[in-house]
Amino acid sequence: SLYHATTSTAATFLGQDPEIKVVVSQKRIWLVTDELSVKSLTVQVMNEKGKVVMEKIFSSKMTDWSLQIGSLPGGSYCVMIGSKKMAEFQR
Repeated sequence: SLYHATTSTAATFLGQDPEIKVVVSQKRIWLVTDELSVKSLTVQVMNEKGKVVMEKIFSSKMTDWSLQIGSLPGGSYCVMIGSKKMAEFQR
């Protein structure tokens, strides 16, 4: 489909983890945080069968907090940060 809605989800993590907002567009997933004190944040994209099709570990030393999803085949996906489902999207 040519039209893809941009969705955004926020989650608060217990402890010292920052609040993370996930923004999904047609070609990228962006992670937005108020704090830059993230030592290690694992983000996974899973297909509808629960298979991890993309994984990236982010840290506060990185400047690009996004994942390129333009090459994913059509289907339903979810974005996981740690064990929390943060967003679902269609390609």
